[in-house]
Amino acid sequence: MSVSDFPDFGALSQQAKLIAALQVTAQEIAQALQSTGVPPSVAALLSAEVTLGGISGSPHTLVTFGANAVLWHAQLSLHSGYDSAYSGGLQPLYSALKLSSGKTLAIVEGVVGGSLPGGGMVAASNPLYGLAVNAGDSVQLDVNGGTNPGSGSSIRASGLLLYQSTQPVPSGSKALVGAYIKPSAWGSGTSISTAESNWASITSRVVNVRRIYWSPDNTTNAMPTSITGPGTGQGSGQLADVSAGVKNCISLSPAFNPVSATDLANIDAYLSSCKAAGLTADVCLWHEPYANMTAAQFIAMFQYYAPTVRKYYPAVFCTSSYAAQVDNVAVNYFPGTGYVDKLATDFYAGEYFDTQAIRLDATANVADTYSLPFGIWEFNGSTDHQTNTQLDTFFSYVQTFMSDRITAGKVNADILLFNDDQTQESPYILSSSDYRVPKYQAIYDALSAVG
Repeated sequence: MSVSDFPDFGALSQQAKLIAALQVTAQEIAQALQSTGVPPSVAALLSAEVTLGGISGSPHTLVTFGANAVLWHAQLSLHSGYDSAYSGGLQPLYSALKLSSGKTLAIVEGVVGGSLPGGGMVAASNPLYGLAVNAGDSVQLDVNGGTNPGSGSSIRASGLLLYQSTQPVPSGSKALVGAYIKPSAWGSGTSISTAESNWASITSRVVNVRRIYWSPDNTTNAMPTSITGPGTGQGSGQLADVSAGVKNCISLSPAFNPVSATDLANIDAYLSSCKAAGLTADVCLWHEPYANMTAAQFIAMFQYYAPTVRKYYPAVFCTSSYAAQVDNVAVNYFPGTGYVDKLATDFYAGEYFDTQAIRLDATANVADTYSLPFGIWEFNGSTDHQTNTQLDTFFSYVQTFMSDRITAGKVNADILLFNDDQTQESPYILSSSDYRVPKYQAIYDALSAVG
């Protein structure tokens, strides 16, 4: 190390004197740095990541820029291992963070193979000094070109990007307000088209968005491999939705322990068919997952299927408000910004008046942390189990909370009433005289982007 490697303390002293002479405070300096985006103080810094990305699905997308952006830092790691079953010999490996437009942001190299089973990890941390990229470009994690060295080996890579969008902070944005519409509520054999018409008549509001569930047991409401036509099932009638301009909020429940290549192919076929037909949709993978799997299982599942979902539609992470608040599910189960486009939650009046006093903040705060839209994919109260005063309080809270988000410049995702006959929302809303109908109308009128 030479003398030139040390800072010029004399120059620093002169700078200090100059600052003192100008009577500039440290706080003012920090504010100036924030306004200009000079690192390490970068205004509105955002992050995107993919964790433990494998050979399958490579390259993995960390983020696609909706506006021009400035890149500040890239971090990358590669882990490889092999056991006694591996016979591929010594092979070089790599992982890289790349722009889809062609530029490489970071790269690390490793090896697999040797005389004894083993493994290793390499990492890189690269400053990007405000590299400008255009809207529509993507940052992708390339894991060894998608090539597996052979049976008995394992390769995983992780990538992290820090960046700044040059898009102005958006004004608050409304979404759509709709419902889960169950044809059998009006009797066996009722078609989905009749059920949608009935709901519009009862509420005096156009159906702009509806919820669809494809069941995990692959027998009842099993996910199809192409867009649905007329029928009596809650998931039928999607072709008619295309013609009527009705958006679908779709919940999928694919295999998770382990994940399934067959389910992945079926999801690809189904969503490809929906997209080709012109259906507008958002897609959730396993809503309220805490009841069925661990956080590790859910994250692995989501990261496996989400890249295929996102080829066609935004991927939604949907929680239960109760679990999000009591068990921190919105944080612990969050799959990562490179996989999630929107957050939503399911929320009921019974939870609001529970001793835990459940509210919407837990999931909404995670959405705000990552600058993602937040919606409510199930909400309702029960005239069997809550008083009219309690229903007034609950529906007013939902409307005020989501309205305040718009006022604060935040972006809402869709809001859907769950019309069923279970304890939390019983009975079915089948008449305009139902006490909850004007509550729904008020939320629709205040929060729907389309009348």
